[in-house]
Order: sequence, then structure tokens, then C-alpha cells
Amino acid sequence: MFFFRGCFYDFDIRRVIYGSTIVSQEFCLFAFAETHLSNQIEPESYVFYVENVILILAGTIYLLLSRIGLLSAKKRRPDCQHYQFPITIVEAWWIKNAVFLIGYPLAIIYSQSCMGRFTALLLFIDILLSFCWIPTEIFNCHHGVSLLEIFLRLVKNFFIAFVLITWSVYGAKDKVLTYSQIFTTIVGLSLFFYGLRTKLINYRPVAFFPYNDSQTWPGRPDFENATSPQLFGEAVQWIAFHMISGSYASFGYACYKFLIAYARAHLRHEWYLENVPDYPRQRAMFIPRLV
Repeated sequence: MFFFRGCFYDFDIRRVIYGSTIVSQEFCLFAFAETHLSNQIEPESYVFYVENVILILAGTIYLLLSRIGLLSAKKRRPDCQHYQFPITIVEAWWIKNAVFLIGYPLAIIYSQSCMGRFTALLLFIDILLSFCWIPTEIFNCHHGVSLLEIFLRLVKNFFIAFVLITWSVYGAKDKVLTYSQIFTTIVGLSLFFYGLRTKLINYRPVAFFPYNDSQTWPGRPDFENATSPQLFGEAVQWIAFHMISGSYASFGYACYKFLIAYARAHLRHEWYLENVPDYPRQRAMFIPRLV
């Protein structure tokens, strides 16, 4: 349960246990179906397959708990002085994501295939641009983060980095691409950088949501079509990454990011509808102009 606590926003651990009991039947059915498919998996891919299932289950738990009302939007965080060992949000962000900044260059160096080095390079570009952009967007925030929360999120990120790095180093194989695969890769690259740009430029307006208890909504153009364009961009980015790599690891991570992003968009949209009286009811929740 501590792993999932690192994945989630604020929640009551007792509610997670209760919610996990409710959805356990769904997980059993899912595991049964996956067992029958396991005979089609090559032995050297079994580790990546297991990691894939763990990520999908983590995202599914978060989504289901948010949909049945056992999770809520972020609550206001106390200031740094509230904690015995005060750490600001930007310092916490640096610490929890440092594993990516250290691990991805090593994956580029030690990967045994060109495909592995290429996918690791994309991952490194993402985290490098994030380190250059996101801390400057949240630098002036003085809210604090507990050491336990940082530790749990660091454990979560370490597991994700382990999944992606081990695949880039040991699992990725070079192959001759067909014309359709070349086209898919080009489309995937375009969507990857589109999603990355959308995620970064819309990060600041929602970074502290709803820590400032704002009764207005962000005024940037992307927010006119959806409540959470940042989360939509993040989902597009990692779905595109799977289009490029086409692996068990990327599939599991893309599903995890999509499920988490959709759940957070739902929580954020519901918060605005409940707390902002004149919030546009027709505004999309996640996918601009659609959903």
C-alpha cells in the first residue's frame, strides 16, 4: 500500500484498503486473462511483462478509486515551517526525479542496441527539459513536503526508471523497419514532442491546484478547450513513446500515465465544477473539445 500511496495524491490509507477490496474481483479477472496469454511471451521478456502488469494495476487502482469517490483533489499543503525537516516543493521535485536524470544517460551509454539508445535519448530529452522548465515554474511556492512523501515518490520513480532503463539496455532489439513502421515512428515522434510541449507550457497554471484556493480558472488558450491540457499532453506524449518503442515496458508505462492523467483530470474537473460557480459546464475534462 505504501507504493500506491507514493503514486497518489492525498488520500486516507483506510479508504485505499477498502477500495482495493472492492476492485479485487476485477484484478482477479484481469490476472486470469493475462495468465492465458503468458504462454505467448518469450522467456527473456517475462520480466518486462511482469513490470508491465504492475504498472497497469497501479494506474487502474488509482483510476477506480477516483471514480468511485474514494480519492479527492489535492488539499492545501502547509508551509515549510510546519515540518520538522522542511523541504519545499521544488526541492522535493528535484529529489524525486533525480533518479531519471542519472539513469537515462547511463542507459544511453550502456544500451546494447541502437533502438535502446534512441528510446533512452528520448527519455533523457524529456527529463532534461523538465528539469530546465518545471523548477522555474514552481520556484516561488513555499508549501512544504514531508520526508515520507518524498521517499514514497522516490521509490515509485525508481521502479519506473528501472523498468524503462532495463528495457533500453537489455530488452530493446534492432530490426529493419518497414515503411509502415517508419511512418508510425515519425508520427510518434511528432506526437511525443507535441505532448511534451503541451505538458510543459501548461504546467504553471495547475502546479499548485488547488493550493491557492483560486475561485477562477487559468486563462491560457489551451484551458478554453479542456480543464487539464497539461495532463492530456502528458498522456499523448507517453502513448507516442509506445508507438516508437513498441515494447512491454513502454506499453505498461503508457497505460499507467494515461490512467493516472485521466483520473487526475477527473478530480480536477469535479473540483472546479463544485467550487467555481460560473465554471463553464460544457468545457471538456481531459481531451480538448471531446471528453
